[in-house]
Amino acid sequence: MKPTFWIVSSVIVVAIAGASVFLFSGRILPSVQVGSVPVGGLTAAQARQAVETRTNTVLQEGATITVDGASYPIALESVGYAVDVDTSVAQAVGVGRSGTLAQRVRGVVAAMAGGVTVDPLVKVNRDAVVSVIDAIALRVDYPLRDVRLVVNAGNVEVATDTQPGRAIDREALLEQVTRLLQQIESPRLNIETIVQEPVIDLGSVSAALEGARSMIGRPLQIKSTIPEHEGIVIAPEQIGSWLASGSRDRQLVAEVDRQVVSQYVARLASGLTVEPREPKLVIEGKKVIEFEPPVAGRVLDQERAIADIIAALELRRDVPAAPSDDAVSLDIQIAKPTGFNAQAQASGIRELIGRAVTSFAGSPPNRISNIKNGVKFLNGLLIAPGEEFSTIKALGRIDNTTGYLPELVIKQNRTIPEFGGGLCQVSTTLFRAVMNAGLPITARQNHSYRVSYYEKDGDGNTIGPGLDATIYSPNPDFRFVNDTGSPMLLHGYVSGTRVVFEFYGTTDGRTSTIEGPTTLTTSPAGPAIRIPTETLPEGKVKQIERAHPGGSAVATYTINYPDGRVETKVFKSFYCPWPEQFLVGVPKPPAAPEAAPSESIPAVDSPTP
Repeated sequence: MKPTFWIVSSVIVVAIAGASVFLFSGRILPSVQVGSVPVGGLTAAQARQAVETRTNTVLQEGATITVDGASYPIALESVGYAVDVDTSVAQAVGVGRSGTLAQRVRGVVAAMAGGVTVDPLVKVNRDAVVSVIDAIALRVDYPLRDVRLVVNAGNVEVATDTQPGRAIDREALLEQVTRLLQQIESPRLNIETIVQEPVIDLGSVSAALEGARSMIGRPLQIKSTIPEHEGIVIAPEQIGSWLASGSRDRQLVAEVDRQVVSQYVARLASGLTVEPREPKLVIEGKKVIEFEPPVAGRVLDQERAIADIIAALELRRDVPAAPSDDAVSLDIQIAKPTGFNAQAQASGIRELIGRAVTSFAGSPPNRISNIKNGVKFLNGLLIAPGEEFSTIKALGRIDNTTGYLPELVIKQNRTIPEFGGGLCQVSTTLFRAVMNAGLPITARQNHSYRVSYYEKDGDGNTIGPGLDATIYSPNPDFRFVNDTGSPMLLHGYVSGTRVVFEFYGTTDGRTSTIEGPTTLTTSPAGPAIRIPTETLPEGKVKQIERAHPGGSAVATYTINYPDGRVETKVFKSFYCPWPEQFLVGVPKPPAAPEAAPSESIPAVDSPTP
């Protein structure tokens, strides 16, 4: 066929299209519909009226779904049904008049040849339609009751009272209702339910029973790597509540209800999940006035936990000789905070570089008060690069003007009450935090005798003597140097009956180790000492000192610097034996006769030692 023919034919088609548009000037082309509403040959105003009329009719009539002879009306307002009439009519008016020349020609040809249907802009709340269908299904559906496993008081049995099931095809019904509403038609649907017949072969019951009994035959242990989470033992009765009946090729199979296990794992996760907390730091001068340390979060991988629990129980079902130590380990992932704020970063406060904890459980009230007060004075201090930190200097004046209370201290071979008694708990914790941070120590002295508070770690486990540091103004002192090259923040706080000190700064890659403490020798406390006194009634006995064994201990502290340097410091501690001491009341001497008065010089009280 010659090209001339196509050219002529195209010119004719374009001419006809142009003529059609001219003939229908001001009106919609013939055979055009908006959904199911004919609007061909109408003006835009007439078309709007026609679409509005049909929309109102659909809204008034609503929808009706008939299931097995029972009808269920649906008010379309309840599902948010609405039609954008103006936009829909504008699309109909644009047929043959909008777009490229080719699109306009195709629109005219389609309208003249057989008709064009414009999809109206219809709004329907799909979730609301689903809810309506679900409500109908609740009245119509009833579940299939096939041969199944039943757990009663930990015993697995088989129920054989079967019954066919009936259900609406919800997805198909939703598609039909939505399609009719999109065409601006009132849905009138008569649907049939799906009937389900029992299919389980009774010959498979014995194997299913055996598998189910294996699944609930013993507890299932859930382990965790989180120290404070001691693990969980799931009792057979609870496992029994998770069992479900399934079928494979008409064979009854014991299964695990995934939805129920998911709910259990979600509750488990709520107790394990910790949201990460971003750090915060505000500095004024040489003091941190506001500080919130970073807290690493943790998240339980719930999907993996669900899968692992189901797999462990199914292994019991499928492998009768499965090992009994089929514990499930929880996969708990650490979520790290993003980092300190800009001020902290600029100051070199970027990360935790050392931490220590000690316990003061069993301390008397005044000792506890002094510990908390001392921690308050040290908390928030900034230690400059190269600075030697003095604990005594940082604590300042220790008397009743700074919040301290009288408590027992070791002084001149006696334990006597003085202001600040208990501050050695602060210096001992600081001593251990400094070693964990790998900082050089310039002054440390052990106590005169062994103190039980300092022979345990932060969890209360006994470690023995040798990691204590005593202080008493002005000496002995506990001192160390910040040689990290960056400022360090000393963060201290009391949590329950534990003292915590943390150093934040910038790590240079160094590591540190503490070997020991190792007890070298021990010596008995010795015989009790009885001290006569006239301050007690005759024969009255009062204990003033408890017995403490003596001995010696050693701990080796090693710092490994990133440049290969190694510095080692050996801390040797010597403790005196400390016998029990008692005051014993003795008779007072007879009173001396009064002397004649005489002139004398007033005595001056000697200063208290």
